[in-house]
Amino acid sequence: EFQYQSLAGYYKGIHWHVGNGENIFCKEDIWVPLLFPDKPHLKEGHDTNITRVDATILSQNFEPADVEKIRAIPLSIFAREDRLVWHFEKSGIYSVRSGYWKSLWKTNVPSKLRIFLWLFCLERLPCKDLLHHRIQHIDPACSYCGGKESIDHIFFSCPHAISVWFNSPLQLRCSYLLSSTMMDKWTEVCNALSQESDSDSLIQLFAFLLWQIWKDRNVFTFNNMSKPAEESVSLAIRSRDDFREATSNHPLPSHQSEMDQQLLIHQSQLSWQPPPLDFVKLNFDAAWDKNSNSGATAVIVRDPSGSVIDWCCRSWVSISDPLQLESIACREALLFAKSRGFSRSIIEGDSLITVQACR
Repeated sequence: EFQYQSLAGYYKGIHWHVGNGENIFCKEDIWVPLLFPDKPHLKEGHDTNITRVDATILSQNFEPADVEKIRAIPLSIFAREDRLVWHFEKSGIYSVRSGYWKSLWKTNVPSKLRIFLWLFCLERLPCKDLLHHRIQHIDPACSYCGGKESIDHIFFSCPHAISVWFNSPLQLRCSYLLSSTMMDKWTEVCNALSQESDSDSLIQLFAFLLWQIWKDRNVFTFNNMSKPAEESVSLAIRSRDDFREATSNHPLPSHQSEMDQQLLIHQSQLSWQPPPLDFVKLNFDAAWDKNSNSGATAVIVRDPSGSVIDWCCRSWVSISDPLQLESIACREALLFAKSRGFSRSIIEGDSLITVQACR
């Protein structure tokens, strides 16, 4: 069944590379790269093979809007046969990685999680084994079990990860996975989950569980604090559900920018602990756009019951790096607490460097 899905995706991504034109049908085939995935529009009464391409033939047979795109096709001086190529690779050769890469970015999860998944699939997360190859004195042993901490070990071989998958609603058996690379593992699991009626929700949970396992690893490695697998599963489910609720059932005010909305959605799905009685908690966060050197900060104020009692957000320009913006967000939280008269307040953010600098 997965093979049929792969073939369907494959056929949607191929087009003809024009050679001598003897195998291409103008009307039925996709053969103009600049029109992909559409086919050129023939004038009424024309349905012939390509035998030669010149200005006269083009103007007589094709609609004017398509003529320039057809003329842009580079033709070989040699009499080579037409061949099918994969549109999404410069080499024209199909690969599973290129076939499914776009599906990763379309996964409906927070932006930070999508970037994490990208690094996961590229196997570029800073695991100890990877760091050990660059800095020899770093111990490559897993903090949980002492095994060699590779990307595969963290997420699919470590006893903690195995327990998380087993106790999750996915009930994933890591030993049953046939793929070797993380990209292929992602594809294999998502293909299986796509057969279920609630596939979107399950794929989201798969992503949040991966993220939770990574966060568990970091907390245990740097703070020597561990949690039971059941709690990790519960946190992942809660984060998934909070995100779905924030993006589906409770649309944010229309006057906020898209970046501000992403900030508030992101904060709503974080694992949050209420402040003590008579206190409020101000959570701050920042989002930075590298291309424009701009960003936004947001502050959300909650009472001990978890109810949002106030919030603010602001856009910024000429920001050189994300840490600078995180520091600004922290300052905004402090100023907001002062302006609103929150004398008994707790300021919380997810930038460890910023928080430690304020202590």
